[in-house]
Amino acid sequence: MILSNKNTLQRLLVVIPLMFLLLGCETYSDGGLIGKTEKRVTGKTWILDKYYLDGIDETSSLIISNLTENYNENGTYLREYTDKNGDPVSESGTWQFDTDKQLFNISGVGSMEITVQTGTVSSSDYFILRMVKDELVYNYDNGSSNHEFHFIAN
Repeated sequence: MILSNKNTLQRLLVVIPLMFLLLGCETYSDGGLIGKTEKRVTGKTWILDKYYLDGIDETSSLIISNLTENYNENGTYLREYTDKNGDPVSESGTWQFDTDKQLFNISGVGSMEITVQTGTVSSSDYFILRMVKDELVYNYDNGSSNHEFHFIAN
């Protein structure tokens, strides 16, 4: 009987902390632990993989190409792409998380003309939907449309 209680106690000492760890880790709606966001987003070049307009894949409608973003540890932000005329565009600004790391606040960069249908879009708040090791997905509303960007890490 004493041996049985000792084994039960040992199991509980392992299981209970694991439960608190799993229940205490907040995640984004589409995946990724919020606590690891800053480590995962910095030090990489993020390359646009897919673009959705109001939930519909409009990647083939993009009039820009080679869109990349860099979020540096020192709070600087770099966005580069090729515009509809084939000209390279490079913009820098700053970025920071809100207090609960649910969104990026971007400042110092202008709007982008991304499709013929949408024209020029911009936002200073990017709502993070997914942040895993090599994937970043965020969205924002501009006018009456929702723009969702899927990036992969290089």
